[in-house]
Amino acid sequence: RAFSFSQHKLSLFVSAEVVASLHALLSEEEIQRIDWIILEWGKTLNTTMIYRYCRKKMVDVLWFGTVSHHYLLFGALCRLLRNTKTVLTIHDANSFFRPKPRLQPRSSLNFLGKKLLAKSVNGFSTLLTSTKTYIENNHNPRRPVDCIPGSFFNGMPSPPVKDGSA
Repeated sequence: RAFSFSQHKLSLFVSAEVVASLHALLSEEEIQRIDWIILEWGKTLNTTMIYRYCRKKMVDVLWFGTVSHHYLLFGALCRLLRNTKTVLTIHDANSFFRPKPRLQPRSSLNFLGKKLLAKSVNGFSTLLTSTKTYIENNHNPRRPVDCIPGSFFNGMPSPPVKDGSA
């Protein structure tokens, strides 16, 4: 289980919705060991908050579960945090490693941001060994790629699913 680190302090930068989901799945002891930093989706100031926290707490490893926007800011964040190892989880290898440049300003920023982020992190992680192999064989990432198999909640009951009937 990813949250069963008795000798480590874990800090999570997550949305309020994720906090609620994790609180429902974790024990009180696990909840107390985690430093919860709530981010608002899509806010550019999130990277500033993460930077200040990492510098103040001297964070050793910053692991991004997903970066789906503000690539340029997250790339700059990784560059600024020279003493912090940064790992980015890749979900869509083609979109991340081979972004298509477009003429629209936002698309151009995303293209440049993905390139900067790929060059700025210390390594990549994937959830599947097949994705790891695909990245190594097709994208020449120039950074280590590790597979973190399974899920965070391995052995935990699945959260209740609403069936839509009522």
